[in-house]
Amino acid sequence: MTANQLTPMVILGAKDDEQRATAHFAHYLIRINDLMNARVTNLIAKQEGLKNVEVRILLSLIPGSPASIGDLSRRAGLDRAWISRMARSLEEQGLLTINAGHQHPSSKLLSLTTEGEAARGRIAPRMHAEWSIATAGINTRLAAQMLEMVLNNIIEMES
Repeated sequence: MTANQLTPMVILGAKDDEQRATAHFAHYLIRINDLMNARVTNLIAKQEGLKNVEVRILLSLIPGSPASIGDLSRRAGLDRAWISRMARSLEEQGLLTINAGHQHPSSKLLSLTTEGEAARGRIAPRMHAEWSIATAGINTRLAAQMLEMVLNNIIEMES
């Protein structure tokens, strides 16, 4: 897919070039995220013998730091019920453990096992390699500064 195939979304009421440019920028960020997440997670899922969603869950867990299903839902952008189902599969594969929450026994805490940390360790370098190919020729420091500004603006809007 080429950049020309990334047809910008239409923002109703865009009154000038600045608003259209903002709409294009937002659209490109969303499309880049969607395309790269799909490419990388599908590639790695095939190599590791995991489902796309299982890869996303593994990458959303922080080694040594249990996370609730709600936390993972926010981090991975996945439905809680879907995470719960996939977590059972990952537990059966020996990649994570599911334990009762300390404050709320009905809540579940997910943690990477040693095997899960090893799988995560194999996956991360491959993801970095894919992103390096995708960002070839870009001043990534400048791009990172720009995207950090966008992120900070969004966080400020949320508060």
